[in-house]
Amino acid sequence: KPNGNLFTTLTKDAIYTVRWNGVNFILQGEGASGNATASDLLSGKTATTDAGEITGTMPNRGAVSHSLTINGTYTIPEGYHNGSGQVTQSIPTKGAATITPSTTDQIIAAGQYLAGSQIIQGSPNFIEQNIRKGVNMWGKIGTYEGDYTFTISSAPILQYQSTTSAYLSSSTTTDWVLMKEAQIKKAGTVRLEATAYHSGGGTMTKLMFRKNGVNLTWELQISSTEQTFSVDSVAVNPNDLLQVWAKTFTGYLNVTSFSILFATNFSPALVTFTK
Repeated sequence: KPNGNLFTTLTKDAIYTVRWNGVNFILQGEGASGNATASDLLSGKTATTDAGEITGTMPNRGAVSHSLTINGTYTIPEGYHNGSGQVTQSIPTKGAATITPSTTDQIIAAGQYLAGSQIIQGSPNFIEQNIRKGVNMWGKIGTYEGDYTFTISSAPILQYQSTTSAYLSSSTTTDWVLMKEAQIKKAGTVRLEATAYHSGGGTMTKLMFRKNGVNLTWELQISSTEQTFSVDSVAVNPNDLLQVWAKTFTGYLNVTSFSILFATNFSPALVTFTK
């Protein structure tokens, strides 16, 4: 052999070249050798190994590229790759954002990379006690029924009014009679007004405002001309009864209206007229 060792085996049908050096025949080439198989050789290529000539079956993939979907995978195919292929993924990027709750849904779209924190604002005031009773806000059911305070001033004011006339005749009684009554639903400060007249006037025809049976005014004289009586800055609480009482010793009197006045409009109504 070229390395000086004796060779003892030859492959059948293989061609060998030897040279005489005056002493020994020297093998010019050892012949084919190696342990490669067809799958180790590119498709279409040939080689000679210890097993003889083989033809390659390894696919030549060249430059294989692939774009991944979100959370997708890709199996690299068996074969030869030239090193220029790429596996890529293109994902929209969303930076940091602060989301303030609104009256409509705000969507953080799927299929994007969040490059910054997405903050959905909260508030320590977002509690059931601050939400009107019965209103559902993101799963919180309100329990607030109100604790409003009203101050009567010269500004325009809201009026709850009963305009059903109430008559009183001296032929029936000359004592004080409950003519009008309203029940308050919210705490606050109100103004009371009542409109009345007497058939013939006189000093013995009177009107008085009361709260829960307690006098709010002195006896007010009713004349034959319709006029409005009032009392300001009456502090009220839920379920208080505001009343108009009257009496006459002659003829008859008529209380034509009874009004409860507030500074601001609230819903539901703050007054229920019971008489």
